[in-house]
Amino acid sequence: ENCAKFIQNGAVELYYDNSNKFETTSSGVTVSGDANVTGSVNTSSDASLKENIVPIDDALNKVLAMTGVEYDRIDMDGVHQIGVIAQEIEKVIPELVTENETTGLKSVSYGNITAVLIEAIKQQQEQINILRNKLNEL
Repeated sequence: ENCAKFIQNGAVELYYDNSNKFETTSSGVTVSGDANVTGSVNTSSDASLKENIVPIDDALNKVLAMTGVEYDRIDMDGVHQIGVIAQEIEKVIPELVTENETTGLKSVSYGNITAVLIEAIKQQQEQINILRNKLNEL
């Protein structure tokens, strides 16, 4: 039974019950199954790492074009979950979707959706403030 494989190119694969659960690749790490973290999951976001910084354009309409869904995962014995569909998100904000080179399966960067939601809320608040001012003028 496989527990671990150390591959000549530097990749590592870890197994549980002969099923690949963790592997390193040239682009990062792949985890099959749940990843439970004690502590925070942080992403580098320092301004010194970025250029061409601009606010997200038309964020509210992008959020309105997204659909939150409930579904049963056929690859996880029908576990009921909530989320989005990668192919639908890709049409609205392709930067949030990546495709696995080996399997062709698409993934969504759920954490990065937060930036779009922040800007959408700000746009909504601006609309609310305009309406509030109009009401106060009556």
